[in-house]
Amino acid sequence: MPGPYRAPGLLRGLADVRFRMMVTPRLVSVLYVVVAGAMVAGSLVGLLLVWSMATWAGAGMWWFAPLVLGGGVAGVLGTRILCEWVLMAFTRGRAIGPPPPPRPSPPAAPPPASGLGRWGGGDA
Repeated sequence: MPGPYRAPGLLRGLADVRFRMMVTPRLVSVLYVVVAGAMVAGSLVGLLLVWSMATWAGAGMWWFAPLVLGGGVAGVLGTRILCEWVLMAFTRGRAIGPPPPPRPSPPAAPPPASGLGRWGGGDA
């Protein structure tokens, strides 16, 4: 019996009641994009805050800009590592591959010849 594989779509994965498709990779990827976007937006807001403080308190406030950028990069990196750990926990270290190819069905038996018995002779 093959293991689970990545669901081709979120709704199709949620409808799988035999749990042969994994929905977690899709959800984790959406979560990563949302959190990374929030980190980038937070870094931009932080840079705007540093800019406004620099115009008010002086150019010395620009020393905080690398801290804001570094915090944003560290946040995105930490989120990525956390998401990968979650995926490793769900897959137990195995790679999630494409679904296995369907097994070919056995060839159909030819229909028996009409009017012939079991051994090819007349009616028995």
